[in-house]
This record gives sequence, structure tokens and C-alpha cells, in this order.
Amino acid sequence: MKRNKWLIVLAVVLALAIPLTVFAANTDSPLTNSIKGFFGIDTSKLTPEQEQIITDYNKKIADLEKEFINKLLSEGLITQQQADNIIKNIDSKVSKANQDNVPFFIGGGRGFDKGYFGIGPIDTSKLTEQQKAALTEIYKQMASLQKDIVNKLV
Repeated sequence: MKRNKWLIVLAVVLALAIPLTVFAANTDSPLTNSIKGFFGIDTSKLTPEQEQIITDYNKKIADLEKEFINKLLSEGLITQQQADNIIKNIDSKVSKANQDNVPFFIGGGRGFDKGYFGIGPIDTSKLTEQQKAALTEIYKQMASLQKDIVNKLV
């Protein structure tokens, strides 16, 4: 039982931390260029269908991320101001990603609380099992979308 409890806590921590790293998408960073090179993505040679796949993905992942942020807000884990700033940042990053024809999950490696999303650490000990399950489900949907777009483009 104790092991299961730790696994749940770990899953929630990952659910709260990993999706937020995608909010810092920067298509001009060395990391992004390395990833595009590794996967062989040349955005100048994308077909209209591939561009549409990327645009559709970016909308879906942004909607899930906004759902995730709104869930954190509704549970009192972040403030309205934090949520507004993060959602504004998501919209900005998705717009830039769509303009550059790149998937939104390619991040710049800037991480938490460095002026990009401003959430900082979240105390998961205050979450109920139902809250943990809801946040984990959103994270699973994000991970599934990311896997799907990689499979479609690579």
C-alpha cells in the first residue's frame, strides 16, 4: 500500500511538472534546432497536410494545457493572475509555433519559474485522490498527443 501511495505521488508530480515544460517553446533555440535535425524535420519542405497536422496538434495540446491550468486554478493551487499569465503565454507560444510550422512540445529548456510560466513548486500533499487522478489524466492525454504527432511527422 505504501509503495502504491508513493507511485501516485510520483505520477502527480510528473503530471504537474512535465507538461509545463512545453510552455517554453522557442523555435530558434539550439535545443530545438537539434531536435528538428535529429528527427529530420525541415519545416520549409512540409506538405500542406503536414502543416495542418501540426496546426491541429498545436490547438489540441494548447487546449489540454489550458484545461490543466484551469484545473490547477479551480483547485486553488495557483492564482487567477498566474493562470491568466500562463494562458497568455500558451497562446503566444502556439501562435509562434504555428507561424514556424513546428509542434508546440519542442521546448527551449527554460523550465519552471524563470519568467516563462511562473508557477513554481506545487504542494501535491494538498491534493485529493480525485484531483490527482484528474490531473494525471490530462497529462496522459498530452503525452498521447505528443507521441501521435511524432509518429505522423517522423
